[in-house]
Amino acid sequence: MENQSSMDPLLNKIKEQMALQTIEITAAITESVSKSLDEKLAALLEENKSLKQEVAIMKQKLNYLEDEKKKTNLIFFGINETEKNNQLIENVTKIIEKETKIPIQPFEINKAFRLGSKGTNARPILVSFTSTWKRNQIFKNKKNCTSGSGIHIKEDFSKETLERRRELIPRMLQERQKGKIAYIKKKTG
Repeated sequence: MENQSSMDPLLNKIKEQMALQTIEITAAITESVSKSLDEKLAALLEENKSLKQEVAIMKQKLNYLEDEKKKTNLIFFGINETEKNNQLIENVTKIIEKETKIPIQPFEINKAFRLGSKGTNARPILVSFTSTWKRNQIFKNKKNCTSGSGIHIKEDFSKETLERRRELIPRMLQERQKGKIAYIKKKTG
């Protein structure tokens, strides 16, 4: 028993030393793992940031390409559906000449088709012209459409561009109320 009592302080001392070493080793391993994870996380965050920038650039380019594709398009509203598919271009040319007072030949229209699902009486018509010049000429003369006809002409834009324009309309109206000349212009380039 005497032997055991003299060994108790020694055993306690060894236990304390082992506990200190365990704490030191645990702290060293934790620090090493933490440092390694921080380095890997920093690299991943940098890569993520770079990818987000690339995605933003790609979205911008895609939006630009969509708007370029729609550059020669106009959308006509308020034209009743009375024609057959093969008569649509003929009817559109007659309406353009009558309403905008711009002479147009059927070959100046690349394609024309109704938008939306069949069943409603006056689905809008998307008209794609063969030249931007003719499209702009017709769009500039849209104000000649008689108010009684119910026909309206609008530009065709991508969804993103339409959203941005919707956001800018209240600001444009505010500026007009202040007596300023204000309009929304498509940013080029």
